Order: sequence, then structure tokens, then C-alpha cells
Amino acid sequence: MSDYTTEPLLLGWDIGGAHLKAAWLDADGHPRQIYQQPCPLWRGTDTLMSAMNAIKARLPDHTCHHALTMTGELVDGFDNRYQGVTAIVQAFQSCWPGHKVLVYAGQRGWLAPEHITADNALAIASANWLATAQMLAQTRQHGVLLDIGSTTTDIIPFDSGVVTVEGYTDADRLRLRELVYTGVTRTPVMAVTQEVLFKGATTYLMAELFANMADVYRLLEQLPAHADQAETCDGKAKTQAASAARLLRMLGQDYHADLLPAACALAQDLKNRQMAQLSTALRQVISRPALTSPPTLYGAGVGRFLAHELADAQGLCFIDVDRLWRIPASPFTPADCAPALAVVTLALPELLEQP
Repeated sequence: MSDYTTEPLLLGWDIGGAHLKAAWLDADGHPRQIYQQPCPLWRGTDTLMSAMNAIKARLPDHTCHHALTMTGELVDGFDNRYQGVTAIVQAFQSCWPGHKVLVYAGQRGWLAPEHITADNALAIASANWLATAQMLAQTRQHGVLLDIGSTTTDIIPFDSGVVTVEGYTDADRLRLRELVYTGVTRTPVMAVTQEVLFKGATTYLMAELFANMADVYRLLEQLPAHADQAETCDGKAKTQAASAARLLRMLGQDYHADLLPAACALAQDLKNRQMAQLSTALRQVISRPALTSPPTLYGAGVGRFLAHELADAQGLCFIDVDRLWRIPASPFTPADCAPALAVVTLALPELLEQP
């Protein structure tokens, strides 16, 4: 491409452990395009380079200004978060040599790569949720962000233009239920529950990685096709029959076509149990005294269809984050990749500053 050469491209990046997401803004802050690539970062930073190059090939060949946030520093290929943050930033710079790069450090603001230290790396680590919440707080004032992704769920309250969370680290957020480690694709079924209803009787699951929640939502025909980027647990097909076979294996059952209705009922039971986890966490957050009135729920992430259902179940107004922006037709949307869009939106004044 070569049709956008008058100004630097403004790009936001959300570098996760399983996916790389990017948002391209124009100088007025309007989204032009959203991108997502599989990026199994636990296999090494070469996977990040490959994912970035795949997105880079779809962009105009032009100078870029970048804002980035991340959660990929958490993968077990790194010994600690500082090592992960620095390795990711170094890989990023090697892909974009000479380009302006700002790294989001949450409450500490923006850092140039050369200013990252062991001390401030902890503010950079896993701060993507805060970027999205800050962007919403600035424009919507009062509500709760419910971002349900492939792997995790963030529940982030904001009021009077300020994010009102009680925790900022992963450890604190897990304890406070502002972070729930469950999502709609990569979460192993055995992480949702140890027991299920099957053909009217309670039975127990094998502690094996035979199936994940993508199998559940494929069977229920709720998983958006563009969101289904991760490998299946057995490396086989992403069909209803193959998903049913993986789920039934969790029960020690072999699949045959007559069992498809029972497998779909099993999937519904697993969804109900995941929804119960999310509902409990959401109630815990919205019951805090700081939220003096019922909040509007803002849904983001590829699993935001669950956020809509949770809002309906708890009598809350729901707004899909996609309603807040308009972009050209694209498989991925602002709500799918909200942190990437948020980080470049927040960084816009700094990115447009003359060097």
C-alpha cells in the first residue's frame, strides 16, 4: 500500500501472550483499521516478529509513530516481568527501527524505550486494561468496562472521569475479582469446573487439556469466526463434530453423531457455569459503595456477547464499545481490540508532538 503518505501513521499495539492487536488512527483520532494476528509468544519473540511483519505488510510503507501496551511479558518464556517487558520492546524496535515509540506505563504515563527500568517495568506489565478504562472514563464518565477476551475478563469501574479500581497488579486484581482468568476461546474446560451435568446426571471431568471454551461456543454457535484464531487442543478441525468429540473426551466418552445433542447440552451447562463465575465477580465489583448508582456496562473483547447477557441478567444498561467508533469494514472491530485503540488514542498528543 502507498496511498497514505502525507503524515506519519499513528499505530497502537496490544502485545498479548496469544494475540497481537493493532489499531491505526488518522491524525484526527479516527480509527482507519483494526488488525489482529495469532502470536503464541511463549514460543519465543520470533513469533512476535512474524505477527508484526504480517500486520506491517498490510500497512502503507511510511513512517509510523507507535504507542504500545502489553500482557505478553507474563508468558513463561520469560523469567520475570522486567525481562519480558524489555525483550518485547527490543523485538518491537527491531521491527520498526528509527520509528517513534511510546510505551504505556499506566499511572506513570508514557516512557521511551530507553527509559524502561526494573522499577517502572512493573507499571508497564499487563496495563492494557487500564488504557481502555481511561479512554472510556474520559469520554463516558460513569460505568463499568467488562472486557471478555480469549483468555481473561477485566471488570473495571470508572466514575466522574476517573478509573476507580482497587487493584493495579495482576495479583491484586485477581484477589479483588477485577481480573477473572476466564475467556471464550483459550480457557481450558477443566479451569471452569470439575463437574458437569451430562444426560441428567452429575459427572466429573478429566484433568486433561482435551477441550477449551472455544469448543463450547462453537457448539453453541456463538463464537465469532474471526475470533477463532487459536489452535484447537488436539490440532484437529474447528467444526461442531470435532468440538463435540473434544468435549466428550473430557468425560471419557467417544463421540458418535447420536451424541451431538448431548454434547450441545453439555456445552450449555459449561457456559452456564462460566457465566456464574463472571456474574459473581461482576456483582462483587458493582456492589462497592463508590458506585452510587447502577452503572452502564460497556462491553469489549471478542466475548462481549457474554457481557450483553450478563447486563441483561443483572438489569443493567449495556453499550457495545463498537458503538463509540465507526471504521471501514473489517473483520476485527474497535471492541475486539480495544486496548490497542485506547493506547494510541491516549497517546495522540504525545505522538503528534514534533521531535
